[in-house]
Amino acid sequence: HHGEVTDLAQECARLKQALVVKTAFVKALEERESRVMREKKLLEQQLHAVSTKHKELSDRAYEIASDAEETQLHEAQVLEGCMGHVADLEAQIAQLERSRKEAELAHAQELELALSCARLAQTAAVERPEPATQLLQDRVTGLEQENARLKEQLAGGTADALPPSLSAPQQLVALQREHVQMEGAMQQLLTVNTRLTERVQELQEEALGTAGHEQKLLKDLEDVRSERARLMECLKKADFLQAKEGAVADARLRADIEDARRRLREAEEEAHATKQELFVAQQSLAWVQGENSSLRAGHGALTEEATVLRGRLQSAQGQVQTLKELVEQYTAGMDTSDPERLMLGSVARSIAQALDHKELAAASPGPRRLQAARRSRSAPRQPPNSTPNSARSVASSGYGTSPARPRVVGLSRDTSSSGRYWAPDRPYMGVELRAENDGYGNKENVVVVDAVAPNTPADRAGLQVEDVLERWNGRSLNGLAVFERMLHSCIKREVVTLDILRGGVRVQTKVVLGIIKRSPSSSRKNVL
Repeated sequence: HHGEVTDLAQECARLKQALVVKTAFVKALEERESRVMREKKLLEQQLHAVSTKHKELSDRAYEIASDAEETQLHEAQVLEGCMGHVADLEAQIAQLERSRKEAELAHAQELELALSCARLAQTAAVERPEPATQLLQDRVTGLEQENARLKEQLAGGTADALPPSLSAPQQLVALQREHVQMEGAMQQLLTVNTRLTERVQELQEEALGTAGHEQKLLKDLEDVRSERARLMECLKKADFLQAKEGAVADARLRADIEDARRRLREAEEEAHATKQELFVAQQSLAWVQGENSSLRAGHGALTEEATVLRGRLQSAQGQVQTLKELVEQYTAGMDTSDPERLMLGSVARSIAQALDHKELAAASPGPRRLQAARRSRSAPRQPPNSTPNSARSVASSGYGTSPARPRVVGLSRDTSSSGRYWAPDRPYMGVELRAENDGYGNKENVVVVDAVAPNTPADRAGLQVEDVLERWNGRSLNGLAVFERMLHSCIKREVVTLDILRGGVRVQTKVVLGIIKRSPSSSRKNVL
């Protein structure tokens, strides 16, 4: 009983140590959860900042759209004004064209009139170099003939029958007056010809000025058209730049929003996983505390039983001592000459020796009791809601991504349980293994693949039946226990490198460990 009490005390100390480790692990999980919450809060702040930025960009886009509308309206007004100015210029050009045509027609008429006058003057100068003198001579000749005719009439006695007429001096005066009038008309004609020539020159100069003004108007029209084309090109470029800037800003904003949402989802998933791990850790801690309480109760009961046994042992030792004293007294006063008394003395000494052996046996637990205590101590303990069959069907361990969890599980129970504590999520490979001898006297130290489950990590990695697993991440595999321990020390979704002997050829493959969501119900022992 003393050995069992010592073992129980050691077990209690180990459980206390595991409880301390569990408490530290729970505290670490709480700190991690608080850190995740802080990160989540930071992500929410970033999301709020992104939303604010999106709102600012939307306002800026609205302002840009408003400015673009105002610019388009202003450009439309400018374009409308330009079009009106162009229409006015075209009307002025048409009016100038009509004026030019009218001026050309008047100029042509004046030229024709001047040419006619010049021809008349030339004809008069060529045909009648002295029109007044010739006319005067003709009139004088006519007057002389008339005078001769009158004289003949007078001589013939018909003077009373002729109408009265002017005398010769009067007719001469009239002819001189007509000559003067004809010279004045000729002078007026020359004056009109001079004026017409000057007007023709003025019209020619005006036509030249009209052509220059027309060229200027055409140049202004070309400038207006080029300005309009430039404004249209600037408007198209502004629309393109605005559309491009809006598309780039929208793409950047969508990327920021998607990144923030992704990070928020990751934080929520991590927080959910942390909560699950914390729940599992709390359950494990409660189970460890229950085991600790039961061990404490058992330790108290064993202590009481040991106290009772010590009392009984002390009373038995007193009785033995009294019996030994009686035997010594009997042997001391015994007559050695009597054979019967001598035999009784030897019997009494044998009884005393036997009592000494019983006392030693009572004081020491003995090898059998030590073996029984070790067997009871090495018996696997199961957590709540678990069975040995479900615990031995698939060998895996770990709660998540923390490398400290397999160590905590190993401390919270006996290490010889070989993965019999199961978590809700744990890695697995999906193979059934068997152990064989290596042919050098070592028993069951060769790990051989006996079966590969379909659609499992082992199947996807290309493992085959009768493959000999030699190394796990460079470490030798000397038996199924080593393989299970390696698997128990992994985290979920870890990539493992296996060295395989297949048909006498060594190959290497990588296996991504899967995750099993519940305890398997298979009864096969070596499915990993």
